[in-house]
Amino acid sequence: MKKNNLEKISEISLHYTPKYSMDGTTKIAGSRQVYELMKQAYDENCISHHEQFWIVLLNTANKVLGISRIGQGCINSVAVDVRIIFQYALKANGIGGILVHNHPSKELTPSSDDKDFTRRVTESGRLLNIKILDHIIVTPSNGYFSFCDEGML
Repeated sequence: MKKNNLEKISEISLHYTPKYSMDGTTKIAGSRQVYELMKQAYDENCISHHEQFWIVLLNTANKVLGISRIGQGCINSVAVDVRIIFQYALKANGIGGILVHNHPSKELTPSSDDKDFTRRVTESGRLLNIKILDHIIVTPSNGYFSFCDEGML
């Protein structure tokens, strides 16, 4: 390739900068802990009005590397590209992740779309050796639903 052709090609850069030492980072031991963490992340108005999808990324000791909002939708759905989830996981060098989204309807039961999506993400994670540990549905006032706690993951 000629050198002048290289000037027309974009450079790809992957960047993840932890803000804190892992010593003081939250270690996840169960779904209740994730629910409590995510209650802090959700804006009070948002959780009641439109769906958002988040990923909580973990290291090998189940310590939180970070959380990221992957998508924001409308009243009863949010479009999420599986590839985006794993872009974040790979950038952060995460070995595990917990999927989280809200139901503004306050309905805790996962929809068939929720179940299908969880299966697709879990299968994709296996290919990359990134384990999806749980998928948690949160509501504004009715608590949460954990796929793992209910034996669905």
